[in-house]
Amino acid sequence: MTKKNPGMQPRTACPENCPGCLHPHMDAERHAAKKFEWLEKQLHPWKDRLEYIRFLPEALSWGYRDKVCLGAQWKSGRWNIGLRHGDNIIDIPDCPIHTPRIRNSLKTITNILPRGYDFPLVYYVQSGALVTLVLKTRALPDPCWLNSLESDRCLTKAGIEGLWLHLHPCAGKKVFAKHGWHLAWGRPYGITSSGRIYGPTTFRQVMAGLHYRAVRRAWDFLALSEDDLVFDLYSGIGETLALWTKHCATVFGVELSGEAVFCAKQNAPQAEIFRGSCTHRIPQLIDAAEKWKSSGKSGNILVYANPPRTGLEPETADWIVNGLNPAKIVCLSCNPKTLFYDLKRLEKGGLGVIRLIPYDFFPHTHHVEILALLG
Repeated sequence: MTKKNPGMQPRTACPENCPGCLHPHMDAERHAAKKFEWLEKQLHPWKDRLEYIRFLPEALSWGYRDKVCLGAQWKSGRWNIGLRHGDNIIDIPDCPIHTPRIRNSLKTITNILPRGYDFPLVYYVQSGALVTLVLKTRALPDPCWLNSLESDRCLTKAGIEGLWLHLHPCAGKKVFAKHGWHLAWGRPYGITSSGRIYGPTTFRQVMAGLHYRAVRRAWDFLALSEDDLVFDLYSGIGETLALWTKHCATVFGVELSGEAVFCAKQNAPQAEIFRGSCTHRIPQLIDAAEKWKSSGKSGNILVYANPPRTGLEPETADWIVNGLNPAKIVCLSCNPKTLFYDLKRLEKGGLGVIRLIPYDFFPHTHHVEILALLG
């Protein structure tokens, strides 16, 4: 039997009623099998092209999550930070799914935070070394709790490099607002292990090893050449943009988040990046394709997309198949239900589904990613 990571606490130590895990007492192999059964039902028209789910060994399926968004509640003279269950927040300071950095940061922050009636904290968000405290207020609280050598030492020891206060008086189901950002301590941006810059709200895959495998599979399938044109849709902080630009002369990205666009321009300076929704940037993408064609390049038009849970925008999917007509498209989807409709739309436009490769990017949860290869 595969042993769990000795640095993680056993699942039996988790708080009662915690809703965070799916099939909490299953090992990684059985859990992956359950997910695959579900995928076969969701993507049944392409069952013959659906490959078995790629997952990590049991020992590596714990302590992997380095990005969290947790509720916060002051109760009985202490801070509870964790997952909501009814009207209460279940405190999870030692969650075995979280990385040691997340667990250390949670303990450090709760020890130095002001008392609840002085500090309207509603969300605790952490992305790598960056922590954001979302406050349900318009007024910036007194920062005296951070102005000490002891606080500075504790934050640094926990692995925190930047601490943001986000004032959001209407915080509820929506965690972030456009304005109200204040850097309270440290630096505004972090650096990934691969040297990419990221911000406090930018999307990053939490399972870097499996994500790398998926991207390499996409790379092999696209078979890029220097004459090709690549459109990278929902390009995030530019992880894949940076890869395409190494071997492809013409690369365009589209990303809605201004923070992500800023990071992508640092991470992939050779790519041209449009900010906005993919649908709203179709005119610019059409112009880019026309200029590429008129330059006399003899390569292929290729598309890589990493859409949100809502899937490809319908107008974007229709333009891809009816206007752009790429030779190949790769879609890394985090939602099998919306992927079903995306594949139907792309197939109707003439693209064929060649392979569907699932990856368990989020062990012990119900989430799963699928790499779809079409051509």
